[in-house]
Amino acid sequence: MIYVCPHFDSMPTGMQAFSRLYAYPCKPAAPPDDGFVILDSGAFALSRRGGCIGKKYMLKLIEHYRRYITNERIFAIAPDVYLDPYRTMQNWKWWYQNCDVAVVPVIQFRHQKRLDLYLALEQAQFYVSFEPKFVCISNPGMLAVESQSIVMICQTVRNITGAQWLHNLGAGWSPQDVRDWYELGCFDSIDSIAYYTDAQAGRVWRRDGGSERSKLPWRELAVHNAAAAAAIARGE
Repeated sequence: MIYVCPHFDSMPTGMQAFSRLYAYPCKPAAPPDDGFVILDSGAFALSRRGGCIGKKYMLKLIEHYRRYITNERIFAIAPDVYLDPYRTMQNWKWWYQNCDVAVVPVIQFRHQKRLDLYLALEQAQFYVSFEPKFVCISNPGMLAVESQSIVMICQTVRNITGAQWLHNLGAGWSPQDVRDWYELGCFDSIDSIAYYTDAQAGRVWRRDGGSERSKLPWRELAVHNAAAAAAIARGE
């Protein structure tokens, strides 16, 4: 499993070694030789401000994606709506009726802290005709230890869509949570901002799943935490 590191302002050059996620409208840097970059729609941040992606937003997102999808290791996320699978599918229809920029479908749930196999099944059947090789599942705010049913959901999505890669959007909220997702074994990659928000709080991650306090500059800690998370995600 790969731990993908969301972008933060003034990201040091040491972060270029890791796979990264850039939420719109952030400008991405090139992916590492052994990884990839995700261009995210910015749906989650928008939802926290009380908004959701509509047509005007999508028109801007199209131009952003066209500018920065420069090779096959840069993946663009569909214009999803957090905790709204039906508006997400409506946006998908509009997108493919109005532009030719390929995007990664996102499976959404309807409630925080609640997984729904039948809702995931409905969405997988909606996306199957597009033959997606990369599919995202949006985490509704759950830790891995709360998410045992996600294993069956992932198997269902893979079987129906034929996806070769599943990414969990917004998972891995501590070094132990990264380990727990690795042990579940159902995702190929995950991402969360926790590696740098913990660094900002002076917490340094350990590969045994714990953390400790540090007075080092937080951006230096963020690189260390990213390395620890990457190692844990690989099962080291």
